[in-house]
Amino acid sequence: MADSKEAQFQQDIITAMVAQGWLTGPASGYDRRTALYTEDFLGYFKEAWPERCGTLGWSRQ
Repeated sequence: MADSKEAQFQQDIITAMVAQGWLTGPASGYDRRTALYTEDFLGYFKEAWPERCGTLGWSRQ
């Protein structure tokens, strides 16, 4: 019974976050070691600091 309450609680949190503009996606891109969605992080970094991508050896595209 506790598991069903926990599942509903988790879904309520997700629903509230999505209502505030958060995005959901598949867990397949999640890296447990870094606790990041690597592709999302790199996309954010490239958009926020495009001038630094070259110094790190990353393409700006």
